[in-house]
Amino acid sequence: FRTSFFQTSLEAVGIVLTPAGKKFHECKHPESAAMSLNGALIGDDVSIQTFMEGLERHFEEETNFVKCLRGTKAVGSQDNKFEYRLQASVVRTLLNVNSLQRLLLSFLIEKLPEYTQESEIPNQIMQQLRWLDHVVDGKELCLKLVEVIGVCSKPLQRDLICAIPDI
Repeated sequence: FRTSFFQTSLEAVGIVLTPAGKKFHECKHPESAAMSLNGALIGDDVSIQTFMEGLERHFEEETNFVKCLRGTKAVGSQDNKFEYRLQASVVRTLLNVNSLQRLLLSFLIEKLPEYTQESEIPNQIMQQLRWLDHVVDGKELCLKLVEVIGVCSKPLQRDLICAIPDI
């Protein structure tokens, strides 16, 4: 098994992608992980592209995608729900990485039409987009939302329109 640049980069900043049997991924501290990853990637377009390719490959498996949309727990905490509190998800942490945000937002928004209203994934994606600490390129985000809204189901269109003020 070859570890990808994506996985190695996450581990270097304290994000652990846990095996299939675990419900949550682990992260030492989401804010410092985002800052460290941004520092490692900023200005390096090749590394950013390689990272995003690894992320997209990782998300091809829907269970991996869903797990990265869930909150993380502190590294080393037990799976007993009373022994930890959830932190920002892997996706939310990565959305706080300036050098990745534009590409990741585009990727997430393009995923929305792939799911039916019965799936919880569109709601989980929109939850990640709500109340971002900052938006690197607000104009591009708005254009991408307008572009994708026309191909979404009617209920998802309604949900997206309602979520726009929070995004």
